[in-house]
Amino acid sequence: MHLASPEDRSGLSSAGYAFGYLGGGVLLVANVAMVFLLPGLWGFRLAFASVALWWALLTLPLLRRVSEPPAEAEGADIGAVWRRPLNTLRSMREHPNQLRFLVAFWLYNDGIGTIMKMGVIFGSSLGIAEGHLLGALVATQFVGIPCTMLFGRLAEVWGTKRALLASLAGYGVISLGILFVHGVWHFWILALSIGVVQGGAQALSRSLYAELIPPERSAEYFGFYDMSSKFAGILGPFLFALLADLSGSLRVGAPVLVLFFLTGMVLLRKVEVPMRERKNAAEECLVKEVSEIS
Repeated sequence: MHLASPEDRSGLSSAGYAFGYLGGGVLLVANVAMVFLLPGLWGFRLAFASVALWWALLTLPLLRRVSEPPAEAEGADIGAVWRRPLNTLRSMREHPNQLRFLVAFWLYNDGIGTIMKMGVIFGSSLGIAEGHLLGALVATQFVGIPCTMLFGRLAEVWGTKRALLASLAGYGVISLGILFVHGVWHFWILALSIGVVQGGAQALSRSLYAELIPPERSAEYFGFYDMSSKFAGILGPFLFALLADLSGSLRVGAPVLVLFFLTGMVLLRKVEVPMRERKNAAEECLVKEVSEIS
């Protein structure tokens, strides 16, 4: 959040995810080509090596050219490192708005994580060929590039929270759509639809959270945000797999996903809108009133 002013954060976050999808898509296509064209396990080995090289090379511009505020020295007490996340969580009790957002994020992000983890497994259970599964995965990456940028633009017009709620509503519709997927083209529609909303949900969650936390503690709070998001991807896949095991069909897990998104949206609506968001909404209403009068 030190790299952009408040009004530019949603656009920058969306651009970051869009370029991430571009890089991930290009590398994925290259890796798939290696696997199919090279004999034996050489394709897989070079694919892993290419990922390591990709990360190393593209990290260099960040390290060399992106500045950051000086770090606060806290001594060499390793115990403080482990206590810090707990202290951050305790401090959030004094900031219910931040905690409310995090709980909402944990819920709907669990739904997003479940779709990402279970999507290929669901497609395989339908008997969809490996080529279609890989193709849909690549297409999702490239569809996400312009659509993520679009959600960044929507955040500038509607406000970040409203644009984020729109992306989560799209995820809710996609979750219901799982019940009606029976063939290859159904699966492709589902995958492309995920590409439309996925980047918007991820990018705008990050930029909205940046609006809610104190700037001087951004590293601490974002560290907790990233760490806690990993735990948020456990319950959804567990319930999804449990219902599938009990019923014999992966489709039964769809209502669980809808519940995660709806509950997350309800909590997100109660998050107080940052001042910049209120200003945008007020300006929008004023322009509307002027246009009606004229």
